[in-house]
Amino acid sequence: MGQNARTRVIVSLGVLALSLVLMHCFTMLPVAYSQTKPGAPSAPPPTVSVIEVSPKALPLYTEYTGTTDALDTAEIRARVDGYIEQKLFHGGQLIKAGERLYLLDQRTFIAEVQKAKAAVAKAEADLQYAKEGVDVFRAESRLAQSRATLIKAEQDVARYTPLVKDQAASQQDLDSSIAQRDVAKEEVSARKTELTQTKLTQRTQIALATAELESARASLRLAELNLGYTDIRAPVTGRIAESDAFVGSLATKNSSKPLTQLSPLDPIQVKVKIGERDYLNYTRTLSPDPEERQKQVGASFHFQLLLGDGSTYPYPGRYRSGDRAVDPQTGTLEIVLDFPNPEAVLLPGIFSRVKIQTGEKSGVFLVPQRSITELQGVRTVYVVGKEGTVEARTVTTSDRLGNLWAIEKGLAAGDRVIVEGIQRVQPGTKVNVKTEPEPQPQPQPTTRSSAR
Repeated sequence: MGQNARTRVIVSLGVLALSLVLMHCFTMLPVAYSQTKPGAPSAPPPTVSVIEVSPKALPLYTEYTGTTDALDTAEIRARVDGYIEQKLFHGGQLIKAGERLYLLDQRTFIAEVQKAKAAVAKAEADLQYAKEGVDVFRAESRLAQSRATLIKAEQDVARYTPLVKDQAASQQDLDSSIAQRDVAKEEVSARKTELTQTKLTQRTQIALATAELESARASLRLAELNLGYTDIRAPVTGRIAESDAFVGSLATKNSSKPLTQLSPLDPIQVKVKIGERDYLNYTRTLSPDPEERQKQVGASFHFQLLLGDGSTYPYPGRYRSGDRAVDPQTGTLEIVLDFPNPEAVLLPGIFSRVKIQTGEKSGVFLVPQRSITELQGVRTVYVVGKEGTVEARTVTTSDRLGNLWAIEKGLAAGDRVIVEGIQRVQPGTKVNVKTEPEPQPQPQPTTRSSAR
């Protein structure tokens, strides 16, 4: 009984195994038939996007840090003492040259002008009186009278002399006439001296009156200037700072603190410190003549400004000046660049970076970053050969320009580099290609300077 049961179990297991084998054979038969059927379609080759690379001349830039600053910040100060009656601006406002900023109390200064005008009028009258020479006219009149008296005395002497000889007149009359003549001569001499002294006095009075008039006129000009100083206006166009001087406060000319500050913004200057090694490298390429060197700097070096948000300032800069000496503490030389600022976007004190184009690197290929794969420090790109077969190329990269990499070795002109679909291919794969335009580089710094 036990032996028969074991026999039935063994037979049942054999039948089950045979059924499974037959089921598997029938299941695989259609698949085998479909694989061996002549003319069955195969999977199409994948499509990838490529760019056809060409060598380019890559600009070389050196990047430095800098700070913007106003060209000539003007301190607005009171030039006379007075109370502020009007304040006509607010902090941060753009001010035009000549625009009124403050108006001081003018009443005292108007009175000083009127007083000075009166002094000028008096000085003019004194000068006119001195020029008229009334005292001179009087002295000349007295001299004329003395000369007439002398003439009469001389005539009396001439008349009495022959009469005395003829004893027709007394000797006493002749002696009296001679005495009167001598007195008249002395009087004429005295009147001449008086006239000379009077003329000298007149010239002195005219000179003094002229000086008084000039002094009065100078006092008038000073009073008018002081009156004008009560009207405080902007000396230049620029952006004005906030002020602590408000209406009613006293503005003094000797104050250590200015009323406010006004900074011209167009152009705005950027102060940059370059390393002494870079300075030496730059100067070796320039002419020793100062004027020619200035022209070469403008033609050879191109300055671009990078703002704090990463954007590039649209206006190029130009070289203005350099410091007289290298800072021995940092080994840097400060140079000043001018950048146009017509919209007044840049303000003093902005931290920025300056790119200086110093040359070009030729024979460089630019590919998007997504087309490069990197494994253990080895960078590879995939190119499509003439037969449409994918090839792997090991490349040497130099610099990164935005989302592009500069390739110095590993590519040749005309190579088709895969930029889309890399994950679907491997070396030896046949592919269909879709050509895209070659990307164009945007200027980026390709070198960085050191301090020394």
